[in-house]
Amino acid sequence: MTALLTRRDALAALAAALAVPAHALIDVDDTLSSFTGGKPVAEGRVSIEMEDVIADGFTVPISLKAESAMTEAEYVTEILLLAPANPFGKVAVYSFTPLSGEARVATRIRLAGRQTLIAIAKYTDGTCWAGRKSVEVQTNGCEG
Repeated sequence: MTALLTRRDALAALAAALAVPAHALIDVDDTLSSFTGGKPVAEGRVSIEMEDVIADGFTVPISLKAESAMTEAEYVTEILLLAPANPFGKVAVYSFTPLSGEARVATRIRLAGRQTLIAIAKYTDGTCWAGRKSVEVQTNGCEG
């Protein structure tokens, strides 16, 4: 016996599929714990440079910097950038070595709405430091 899909069943399946978001906001605590290995995160030593109010969220200039001597003895190994209100909140992870000279990144990203961006730097001594920046985006760059 062959089961036929009725129009009612098809519409119910479509409605169920549309009710489930294609992407979900990240769990900041889980993401930070995964990145840091559960180590505590102190505030400071990391800066996020960008405008406070952004007219167009489709291409937002941003600069990240972590204070470090960048020597073999002590340097930044990675910087994680989170935008928790974005559909895909884990924006990027940047890697460094002492040959990088400095732990600094300048790029452009997309942003959605009002949110607080978080940058976490991991150091070779096992410490993790954070910087935060609250921004307001007037035109959502994460739609469409």
